[in-house]
Amino acid sequence: MTQIDIAKLSAIPFFDPAALPGHFICSTMFYDGEWHAWINAGDQLFKTRMWPAETCYFGTSAERPTDLSLHFIDLMAQKLSVFPITRQLFGLQADVYNLAASLAKIQLFHRTRKEIGQGVPRMVATEVEYLYNVCRSIFDLWQEVLFTFWDGVQLNDTSIKKRKLKKSYADMLFSSNNARTKQELVGRFGIPSALAECYVESTEFFTDLRAFRDRVVHGGGQPPTIFEDDSGFLIAAARVPFRDLNIWGDEETHPNDLVPLLPALSYAIYRTIATCENFSRTIEANFTLLPPIVPKFRLLMRGYFDEVLARAFADTEARLVRAVASNAA
Repeated sequence: MTQIDIAKLSAIPFFDPAALPGHFICSTMFYDGEWHAWINAGDQLFKTRMWPAETCYFGTSAERPTDLSLHFIDLMAQKLSVFPITRQLFGLQADVYNLAASLAKIQLFHRTRKEIGQGVPRMVATEVEYLYNVCRSIFDLWQEVLFTFWDGVQLNDTSIKKRKLKKSYADMLFSSNNARTKQELVGRFGIPSALAECYVESTEFFTDLRAFRDRVVHGGGQPPTIFEDDSGFLIAAARVPFRDLNIWGDEETHPNDLVPLLPALSYAIYRTIATCENFSRTIEANFTLLPPIVPKFRLLMRGYFDEVLARAFADTEARLVRAVASNAA
C-alpha cells in the first residue's frame, strides 16, 4: 500500500486532517454536486478530472440514483480504517460488484437462450452456485472484519472477559453443528448482547442459504432442477429452502408449483447484505468509534451493473412488504 504524507493529504479539503493519522484511504474521489479527484504519483498528489466507472467515491449524495450506499462499507472506510482490513474492504466491494454481474449474466442467458441452445439450465445452475459462493465470501470476509475490530477494541467495562472471535462465520454460529444461543455467544466470546443478537438473527437465513445451493445444484446428483419459459427461469418452490418465504404472487406460480428463480436469488443477496448492515449499525450504536475521515460524506459504490442490483433490491423489498401485509390480513 502506498504511503502518503498526511500534510499532502490535508491539501484535499474534504478530509479531516485530525482524523487521518493511522487510517488507510480507500478513495481520493469525491462528489459534492461536482466531481473532484486526486491521483498519487510517487509521493505526490495531483488533482485531475475523472469520474467513476467501477469504483467507490465519497459523496454528499449519490451522483446517480443507482450508486450504492452501504452502511457497512462506509463504516469500514470512514471509522474502522485504522484497523488492518484493507483486503477485506476491497474484497467485499468486489463481491458486491460480482453479485450484480451474476444477476445480469443470468438475465443475459435468458435473453439469448435460443442462440445458446441446449444446456442453458446447466449454465444457470453453475451461476447459482457461484452466486452462493460469493454470498458465503461476504459472510466470511465480514467475519474477518469483526474478528479484527473485536481484537483491537477496548471495552469500557473491564469486568467483561473479552475472548477472540472465530474467523469463520459458520464457526461463530455453530458449535458441534448446534446453533449457539445469544447467551452462549455472550458467555463464550464476551461480546455485547446486541452483537450476539445479530449472529442469532442471521442463523436461520445462513442455514437456509447453504441448503439453497445444495438443493439447486447438488440435488442428489440429478440434472439441474431449473426450467425456463418466456417469463424467465423457474424453479420448484420446494427447492427454495428459505423458511416462511412467501414472495411470489399467485399470478407468478406456474403448473407443478414452479416459481421464478430470480426473486429467490435477489432475496439471497438482499439478506446477505442486510446481515452486514445490521452488524455495522449495531457496532456504531454500541461502541465508541473514531470520527469519520471525510465528515458529511459517505462512501458510495459505482459499478457496471448497478441498475440490475438496484432493481433486484427494490423488487425484494416490495415482495417482502406484500408478504408481511398478506400474513397480517
